[in-house]
Amino acid sequence: ESTHLTDVRSLAGLTQLHSLNLFGTDIVDVSSLAGLTQLQNLDLWYTRVTDGSSLAGLTQLQTLDMSHAPLTNMSFFTSLTELLTLHLCGSPATDVRFLAGLTQLQTLDLGYSIHLTDVSSLASLQQLQTLGLNHTSLIDVSALASTTQLHTLNLNCTSVVDVSSLVGLSQLQTLNL
Repeated sequence: ESTHLTDVRSLAGLTQLHSLNLFGTDIVDVSSLAGLTQLQNLDLWYTRVTDGSSLAGLTQLQTLDMSHAPLTNMSFFTSLTELLTLHLCGSPATDVRFLAGLTQLQTLDLGYSIHLTDVSSLASLQQLQTLGLNHTSLIDVSALASTTQLHTLNLNCTSVVDVSSLVGLSQLQTLNL
């Protein structure tokens, strides 16, 4: 069960926080978190956050979960270059160009992003080990041929019909079709 917290301004002074879990809260405005620059882990899963631009300065983040948050602007992700794990399940995105520069990413979950059709920008994510693309509108996975560190790939419930481009993924241990 979620907390009905709607205002996190009182957290602004906790500048030594390394981890913050706001899962399932009713918060919309995260601008008061901008000064929490020591944060390494932030969970905003199932919140009502639409604008994450104030998170752009949290450059120490290693893990971020914004699954099922109704984000309208994805550009702030480009500054989060230390991210190792990103969960964006249920994202409204149709493509993932905003993730292209996150070259440290090891785990990326975009499952249930039903409008997602283009993952060509993921080709630059050479460190990816786990990738969830289940329940998307994805058809073409040829761009994933260069993600040679992949161990786990979930393509369940997509429109993918040709997986021949994945044949060179020699590290792949788990494939869900």
